[in-house]
Amino acid sequence: MTTQTKALEAPLKISSKHLAVSLTIVFLFITFTSIGLNHVEGESYGWLALLPTSLVLVFALTTHRTVEALFSGTIAGVLLLDPTQAVEQIVGISMDVMMNETIAWIILVCGLMGGLIAF
Repeated sequence: MTTQTKALEAPLKISSKHLAVSLTIVFLFITFTSIGLNHVEGESYGWLALLPTSLVLVFALTTHRTVEALFSGTIAGVLLLDPTQAVEQIVGISMDVMMNETIAWIILVCGLMGGLIAF
């Protein structure tokens, strides 16, 4: 038995809206990186500390995708703090979260419930 989907056969169409959103995201991350590189060590960030939170709020409210919004806010915050160590900091944050017993239990329960529902 084979199934045919038209989504696989359709050519990829890049609209001007997708291009504008992609360029905006790239611009925002370049902005966060430049702020992080030009920040003086030991000085307060002030109102700039609210930028990752505002990015999360705008992203989540416009796209209705909460996980992606939270992840983009995390990346923006890491770029704001120290862009030269961004990958190491993201991996460290992910490991700290995943090694927490409460979070591991929540992931396990949600995964099992999802498996039961799908089954």
